[in-house]
Amino acid sequence: MFPPRAYGQLLEEDVISVENILGAQSDALYRKRIVIFGGTGFLGTWLSTTLGFLNQRKGLSIEIKIVTRNQKEARRRFPNLNLGGIEFTEWDLRDPHTIELDEFDIAINGPTPSTIRGLGGERELTHCPSRSAAEAIAKSALKYQNQPLVINLSSGAVYKKSRSVDRALKESDPLLDEGGTVYEKDKLISESYLRKCELDDLVVLTNLRLFAFFGPLLPINEHFAIGNFLQYALSNRPIIMSGNASTKRSYLYPVDFVTIVLRFASIKLSGNFNVGGSKVVTMYELAEQIGRAINGTIREFKSNQSELPNFYFPNTNVLIETIGRFETITLEEGLVRWINWHRHFSG
Repeated sequence: MFPPRAYGQLLEEDVISVENILGAQSDALYRKRIVIFGGTGFLGTWLSTTLGFLNQRKGLSIEIKIVTRNQKEARRRFPNLNLGGIEFTEWDLRDPHTIELDEFDIAINGPTPSTIRGLGGERELTHCPSRSAAEAIAKSALKYQNQPLVINLSSGAVYKKSRSVDRALKESDPLLDEGGTVYEKDKLISESYLRKCELDDLVVLTNLRLFAFFGPLLPINEHFAIGNFLQYALSNRPIIMSGNASTKRSYLYPVDFVTIVLRFASIKLSGNFNVGGSKVVTMYELAEQIGRAINGTIREFKSNQSELPNFYFPNTNVLIETIGRFETITLEEGLVRWINWHRHFSG
C-alpha cells in the first residue's frame, strides 16, 4: 500500500475530496479575485490550500490574496507548496487604518483566533480583528461600488448562553446582548457592522455561524476536548476530560466546511447559516470513538461528574434547504483521516 501524499500541510486525499464534491461548481470561481482574512489559521489554511489546489488543477485563474500580520511566518503554513494565484499581503489588523484593499469579488472574513494563545494571551478586547477586516472590506466596496460578496466566518458562540438546554441552536435564536469573551465580542461586532454595510448596499453578506470542527491542523494541546482526547490516545494515555461525560457536541470535518464556503462563494447569497455537524455525541461517546479508531479500546476515561453537562450543537436545516446535504465525511471516517494525517506528518 502506497503512503499518503501531502499537499502543503494537508493530505492530498482531503483536497481531492473537495474537488470531487464541488465538481463543475468550482468553475464559477473562474478569474475571481478573493481576499482572505485569517487564511493561515486552522480553517483558513484549509481554505487557502484548497483554493490553491483547485487553481492549479483546473486552471481557474483565481487571484487569492491572504492578509497576514507576518508574511514570513504565514509562508510556513504552506511548506514546499507552490500555490498558483496566492499572494501574501502583510498588514496588521491592530492598525486597520493602514489597510488599503484593491478591488475584489469575494472576501472571506475570519481572522479572529478562537484560542487565548492565538489571541496572544489577551483577555480584554483591545482590538477587533474581524471588525478591522470588515472596515477594510467596506472601504474598498465603497471606493469601487462593486457590491462584493462577503463570507463572514462568525460563530455559534454569538447565541445567548443556553448550554444547559439540550437542543440544537437555530438561526432565529436570540444573540448575546453583549459579548463575554474576546472571541464572542469580535464576532458580534463584525456581524453587526457587516449587516449594516449590506443594508447600505455596499456588500452582499453570507454570514456563517461556525460550531465545532475536527481534523488536521486543529491544535490538540488547546482547549478543544476532541483534540485533547486524540492527544491522550495517540500517546497511549488514559483519556481525561475536565467536564461532564454527558456534555454534548457535534463536529464537522474541514472538507465539508471548505465545500460549504466555496459553494456560497459561487452563488452570492445573503443570510445567516449555522455550519456544523449533525451527529450529536456525548463526550463519553466521542472518547469511545477515538479509542476505537486508534487501538480498539477506550482504555480508561476520567470525567468530572461534579460539573453539570452543557450542550452546544447547531440546527442546520436552513443550510440544508439552501445548498442541500453537505456532510460527506462521517465522524468515524474523519477520525481515521485525522489519525493518518498525524502519523504522516509526525513520522
